[in-house]
Amino acid sequence: MEYAQQAARAEIDTMRLNTAYAGLREIKPADFPITPEMRLFIEQDRRSRACVSGDWHRNSNRMRPTGLQPAGHRPIQERLKLIDQKLATLVAQREEELRRSQVESAHQAYRIALQTREMLHEKLDQAKESQRDLDTKLARFGSMDNRQRLLEKQYEELWPHVKKLQMLATGQETVRIYQMGQAIPR
Repeated sequence: MEYAQQAARAEIDTMRLNTAYAGLREIKPADFPITPEMRLFIEQDRRSRACVSGDWHRNSNRMRPTGLQPAGHRPIQERLKLIDQKLATLVAQREEELRRSQVESAHQAYRIALQTREMLHEKLDQAKESQRDLDTKLARFGSMDNRQRLLEKQYEELWPHVKKLQMLATGQETVRIYQMGQAIPR
């Protein structure tokens, strides 16, 4: 039964995905594990921050030879701190979005597995019903076939009697003459 195997696999997948989804639902966002793919995505934002910081360091190194006072650096440093804070906020938001996305993906996979399982159970039920119908028809055919054979046997047994009755009814009698031996002239 192909449908039975598929239904069993779908049942296992549904239970596995439900367990994964339930586990993700119960984790607090702050405790949510960051996967390597998520880490890579977040690191891209951190690289942007490093790029901004690197620009700042390159610009500050260029400014020193020109004789700017450290006090002139202060507004730029404050802007850099503000940018770093914004980037840290963006990274935290991105982590939260990725966590929510992972929970939603797990939920979606679970819903799809449920739908697949239901569809396979329906097909399995239909296949079982069809098989029961075929079994019933096969049993009925077997019974009819046995009855036909019995009727044919009875017909063969009754046919000679029917012939005799027909002859009696029409008034004809068949005379049978058998040669008992050869006649010898005297």
